Amino acid sequence: MKVKFRKYMAWFAVFVLVFQTVLVLPAKADTFPELLSGASDEIKADMISTDSLTTSTDGRYTVFAGPAMDITNRATESYVIDNTTGKITEVSVSSDGVEGSGAAGYGSTTYSVISADGRYVIFLSYATNLVRLDLSGGYTQIFIHDLQTGDTSLVSASSNGVPANAGSNMPVISADGRYVAFRSNASNLVTGDTNSSPDVFLHDRQTSQTTRVSVSSNGGQANGDWRSLYSYAPSISADGRYVAFLSTAKNLVSGVTQLTQNIYVHDCRTGKTALVSVAYDGAEQNVTSFSSYISSDGRYVAFESNSTNLIPGGTDGSRYTFVTQNPLFSTIYNLPPRANQGPNQTIAVGSTVALDGSNSSDPERDYPLIYDWSFVSVPQGSTTVINNPNSVYPTFIPDTKGNYVVSLTVTDSLGLSSQPVTLTVTALNVLSLSDANLWFGIQNNTDQGAKFDIRTELYLNSNLISVGQYGCVADFSKDKSLAKEVSVPFSAAPLGLDLKPGDTLTLKTLARVGTNREGLICGEIAATSGLRLYFDGTTAPSEFGIGMNFNPITNYFLSFTKGNYLLNDESPDGNLRHVDSVAINYENGNPWRDVGSWDVQL
Repeated sequence: MKVKFRKYMAWFAVFVLVFQTVLVLPAKADTFPELLSGASDEIKADMISTDSLTTSTDGRYTVFAGPAMDITNRATESYVIDNTTGKITEVSVSSDGVEGSGAAGYGSTTYSVISADGRYVIFLSYATNLVRLDLSGGYTQIFIHDLQTGDTSLVSASSNGVPANAGSNMPVISADGRYVAFRSNASNLVTGDTNSSPDVFLHDRQTSQTTRVSVSSNGGQANGDWRSLYSYAPSISADGRYVAFLSTAKNLVSGVTQLTQNIYVHDCRTGKTALVSVAYDGAEQNVTSFSSYISSDGRYVAFESNSTNLIPGGTDGSRYTFVTQNPLFSTIYNLPPRANQGPNQTIAVGSTVALDGSNSSDPERDYPLIYDWSFVSVPQGSTTVINNPNSVYPTFIPDTKGNYVVSLTVTDSLGLSSQPVTLTVTALNVLSLSDANLWFGIQNNTDQGAKFDIRTELYLNSNLISVGQYGCVADFSKDKSLAKEVSVPFSAAPLGLDLKPGDTLTLKTLARVGTNREGLICGEIAATSGLRLYFDGTTAPSEFGIGMNFNPITNYFLSFTKGNYLLNDESPDGNLRHVDSVAINYENGNPWRDVGSWDVQL
């Protein structure tokens, strides 16, 4: 799937994160900095603040790390300060308020995190006395402390409550504190963890279920050489549905061939995993990526990368920050695609209608689109069907005069469908003349030589609708046994021409001396030669006929039955207007001579 990236300088991304952290200030804050650590009598003067701070969304609570308040315990502990009251609370304690028996230690500075609502704090600790579980393994565990109830519980545990059997770190928490995603080397948090490598997990504090996030969409674990295989650094959406993470695995999605660090996102509801660090044209990144961060609504993922092919025009290989849309973003928030059915059409009954949905689009480029063409209504008696109704370019053939209303709906790759749109195809009983010919069968019974240019004009209710012309036809050589068959092709009738009962078709025939392209006479001609229009009631009872008058008369006819009406002679006695022995001469500019015409009422 093609994606769009926006590139920012790395320092700008850092500025944004810091800006988001301090944007909402407590009510008592002034426009100048305020001292947090050391601002209360509860804090020893030598307490050391770290550079790893997180703040609740409203800015009231800030979590930080510093030395223990107990003078005998010089371990680093985690604290929360109420920026409104100045009250500081130690949070790396048991539910009974007892400080940990070991250092809050490894990663506490980096991984003390407060939930967006300011109620829960996650921290790391080697302590073995914070919960009533066997934590004697000496591994870094992840704990969560409830500031309202004072309860502390273990996060880095399996669904049945067994503590992780290896170190866990890098925790992130959903806005309401229900979900915690983290990295762990443990192999006992879920069943089937046999890759001997760090994975990313999600712990649901409401159900106590722990699941592995760094898996493929079918649940397969990350694979590869354990010495270079790792998944880590999760980032979680506010509702806990999406977790972005980094991994060197090549089997989480198809198409990853390079052993580089990629950014992935996992939908914890559907179990699907998708690649985020992919180029704008769908190509694989050409270097490596770092530091993913997913937006609170889960719609966007920002990350750093040295890849040069992520955006059109590329970059210089420096580390830049990019942002792209989460390819798994829920259809609840997904914008629907837009169907484009093409313009209305007017066409002849029996002709092929070509539909075109290629201008349909999706604002978020969730391609490919799925097409669904169907009839809303057809004329009474029609049995036509749409051929290939799920393609971009389906067809159908109207079999009855009237309006065919066609609907198109498109669905994007995330399953969201457009509003249906319609077009109307008007099918008319049109006299289709694109491949119609007037056929002449000629046999010479004289010893004269002659050639003619033939022109036929077809009128509907006295309006000229088509012309046929053929040059140097009817070569009457002196060979009496010669027979010829020639055709006069018609031009196309106007689009939208509709024949109906009561209309009158008129065939008018003209002739002149046969000429070649240079305008020179192409054969001998006799002054007594001529053409006439006639009707042969026996040979061709329902066709136009044309005759040529020599001495003696040789009869022949042409056929014209093209279209959806059978053209019948409506004259009472079959006598047609005609002229006999029209003299056709080359004098006076070789004019066209009216040989005769025939009216037929439909």
